[in-house]
Order: sequence, then C-alpha cells, then structure tokens
Amino acid sequence: MAAGTEKGEGPIKGIGSHAWSVLGYDSQAKTVTLRNPWGYLDQKKLDLEKYPSIRDLGNGEFTMSLEDFHKSYKYISVQDN
Repeated sequence: MAAGTEKGEGPIKGIGSHAWSVLGYDSQAKTVTLRNPWGYLDQKKLDLEKYPSIRDLGNGEFTMSLEDFHKSYKYISVQDN
C-alpha cells in the first residue's frame, strides 16, 4: 500500500508530489506507520508544526496520527494480487 502527497504538502518540508509506503495502522492508538522509500528522514525538515504527531522510528520509518495522515496524504494506492 502506498500514500502520496500533493505538491508542497507532506510531513517533510520541501518534499511534495512524493509516494510513501504505508506499513501499518494501529486502530487502538489511531496511528499510521509509513516509510520514505529513500530510506531516511531529514530531521531538520520534518514539519512538526503542521504534523505534531510524527515520531521518527529510524531508517525512513515514522508514525503519525490518523488525523495528521488525512491532512497530509491525498492519494492511496492498494496492490491486490
């Protein structure tokens, strides 16, 4: 599953029109786990003002609230074999 941002939007300032891997959803905590396919996050560019729930897990993986996910990601793609 993948999620995409629009130009100028997303959890990392300056990276828009980008696809992210969706790794999971925690229904208890209402958080989504994602991964930047580049394999890293630039801590200095995380937009914590707009998306305060972001928690860096390392290796390009992070969690964010479902609410912040809905604010940031405009496209979702699901591969079904």
